[in-house]
Amino acid sequence: MWVLSTRQLLGSPSTDFLHQLYHLELWLASSAGAYLLGLALRLSSRDIAEGYLNWFAKPFLLLISILLITLGVYINIYVFNTLSVTTMIAAACVPLIGYVTGFTVAYVCRQEADYIKTIATETTISNCLLVLVLIRFSFQQPSADLASAIPILILFSSPGPFVLASILGSIKRSI
Repeated sequence: MWVLSTRQLLGSPSTDFLHQLYHLELWLASSAGAYLLGLALRLSSRDIAEGYLNWFAKPFLLLISILLITLGVYINIYVFNTLSVTTMIAAACVPLIGYVTGFTVAYVCRQEADYIKTIATETTISNCLLVLVLIRFSFQQPSADLASAIPILILFSSPGPFVLASILGSIKRSI
């Protein structure tokens, strides 16, 4: 429903909905398969899983992040120029609102401190990558670039609440 309504708002030409749904299901299945493979590897051999994470996954993710932030933003800078400051601030507040909401609900429900942090973290991190894939398979260019500007801004601002919580924790410990 979201894809159809957004397509109408952006005026993108209609494409085959079943084709888009197939690509989305393929992406979801591959994401779930990767998570299950990692879980099975960790349960079977914790040392191999830690080695893979430390020697391959973390450096690879760092390189991809640098490439996304530098080249990806530079190539699509025209998309960010079309957004207003209010829209950018609102997109940056989405992770912060998720963190505060998750923290508050867990605290009101009298969860333990570790559970409160976990719930706040889970509500902060939304799966913007899944939204980006859905947008890329659903729209033609340049509508796909315009529609993916907000999820990219939310993705870039996701570490904000964690940095803020770390700073507040350091201040609390020093006092």
